[in-house]
Amino acid sequence: MITLKCTYIDETFYQELVDLASTFPDIHTEGYDMNYSDHKKKGYLKCKGAFSARKDPFVGVWIDDIPTKGFYSEANECTIENIKDYLCELYEKC
Repeated sequence: MITLKCTYIDETFYQELVDLASTFPDIHTEGYDMNYSDHKKKGYLKCKGAFSARKDPFVGVWIDDIPTKGFYSEANECTIENIKDYLCELYEKC
């Protein structure tokens, strides 16, 4: 199973990610709104810590609970289009 974990400040980005994930089978999404401190204390550390990410938004891809691919804002690669391209490669579709 594939899980997309996202830390974000702008909820619009996260909603676009959820919409994208819904077009692929068996993808689960988890989002952590960095505007709220309770999210920072929970899954946020696992999400960013697994990939040593610093900035938001950040999207990590877990396959069978193994951190596999990160999309970093630091490198300007955390875009819906880049994530879509990666998922298309995984599913051999699009």
